[in-house]
Amino acid sequence: MELALRELNIDKATKPITPEEDPYKLIQVHDYKSISFLRSPPEVKATSREVIKLFGDVYPELLKEKFFVNVPAIMGFVYAFMKLFVAAKTIKKFHPMSNGGNLALEFGDSKVSALGELLPVEYGGKGPDLKVQGKELALE
Repeated sequence: MELALRELNIDKATKPITPEEDPYKLIQVHDYKSISFLRSPPEVKATSREVIKLFGDVYPELLKEKFFVNVPAIMGFVYAFMKLFVAAKTIKKFHPMSNGGNLALEFGDSKVSALGELLPVEYGGKGPDLKVQGKELALE
């Protein structure tokens, strides 16, 4: 998160934030490949809760969108249920996807030129393989 925040260059910000546009927001991708939702160890669940709380406390209003990729199809039902209890403005930011290979298709109209193509191949892009990359994907 700190690396992503650094990429925003907020300390050198020149573009104004308006009600229609905030150029200083992040897109997060949470990949759930090989993660069992039913058999997660208590430590994993506790850590996940703590990370979510930390991001909300320390990085408020920096999230533009969050993509949950490679989630089990059942999570679509959980997401539909969540819509009943979460503000519409917030729920618009969350995108569960059962096939992470389709993620690049979500960025066809991005203001970042060829953003989808820059993503790793596992997400349908032409960028470096996640295993080879070994670090966070920093896009300009």
